[in-house]
Amino acid sequence: MEVSMEKVKLYTPQHLARTIDQSVLRPTHVAKDVEENAKLCLEHKFRALVIDPYYVALAKKLLANSKVLCASVCDFPHGRETTDVRVNAVRSLLNRGVDEVDIVAKYHLLLEGNIKEFKEDIKKVVQTMNEVPLKIILEVDYLTPEQIQKATSIICEVAKEENAKNLIVKTKTGFAAKVNVQNVDAVSLIHKVLVEQGLYAEKIEDITKGKIGIKASGGIKTKQDVIPLLEVGAQIIGTSSGVDITL
Repeated sequence: MEVSMEKVKLYTPQHLARTIDQSVLRPTHVAKDVEENAKLCLEHKFRALVIDPYYVALAKKLLANSKVLCASVCDFPHGRETTDVRVNAVRSLLNRGVDEVDIVAKYHLLLEGNIKEFKEDIKKVVQTMNEVPLKIILEVDYLTPEQIQKATSIICEVAKEENAKNLIVKTKTGFAAKVNVQNVDAVSLIHKVLVEQGLYAEKIEDITKGKIGIKASGGIKTKQDVIPLLEVGAQIIGTSSGVDITL
């Protein structure tokens, strides 16, 4: 997607920083990486730091008295645990004071055509959140366009049935074996469904009113990667390259 230079100029480093969830989720990341990235988040005023559950206490300490959110992942990166385990893991994260949870949807159920269980799992997780923001990761590289739209529609159904607030649909973990769906295409599909359902959050703050946001993540490394995603409807960008994006 081509974006004009005039449009690019509108996206200042400060504007971009407010969209960035800086992620520290690689298997080899250690406490020093969390500390270094927390410092970057504070210096550049990124939206959030996303870390493994093990490092929640450390991240909370490092981000204390700042506006940077502390987010953590659940059932990451494959979404293969039972719903009971997932719900208990979410409760544990909430008890430790996380500001947001990024959970991997049980996308394998979509691949099986098991829509009923896919929806039930999302509903039970949503019921556990107590309106703490929840990002539901579809892992779009394993899904068809139709499955991406179906998953988004199911999230809309749950939102309406539960009168849920603070929901965000997220594209990828960044851990899929191969990139089969471009983020800009996935965001466009998700956006289309949310608009049709009357649930698209024009601003990320609208999620507090029951609208649904969009987070793009996975392989996003430059400003040129980010701007097309924001243009087609994403409000949050998941990346480990926040500093490069805001240069």
